[in-house]
Amino acid sequence: MRTLDLIDEAYGLDFYILKTPKEDLCSKFGMDLKRGMLLRLARQDPQLHPEDPERRAAIYDKYKEFAIPEEEAEWVGLTLEEAIEKQRLLEEKDPVPLFKIHVAELIQQLQQQALSEPAVVQKTASGQ
Repeated sequence: MRTLDLIDEAYGLDFYILKTPKEDLCSKFGMDLKRGMLLRLARQDPQLHPEDPERRAAIYDKYKEFAIPEEEAEWVGLTLEEAIEKQRLLEEKDPVPLFKIHVAELIQQLQQQALSEPAVVQKTASGQ
């Protein structure tokens, strides 16, 4: 009954899950729910009421105080073993050097610029 009273005090299960710290939640299922909710908030999931963008915006506005970056939300509620495995997988990925990313972006920008601008051809005087 205590949990039901706490949910009532928080004005619903959603606020209870989002407001309650990990130590008080004491539930892997509760922390999984919290991570799922935080990820959905961080990603601004368009599948939430896809036919009604105003309702979706109202829902995201209602919970905006709980929004955190997606990179942080991915770690919420993981057990030690899950966190270690996640970190190991992150470290295994070969990082792409930033200069390669920027060179590719620059090449793409120059190609788009070349296609969008008309070519200027200057006539040269023959015989000079």
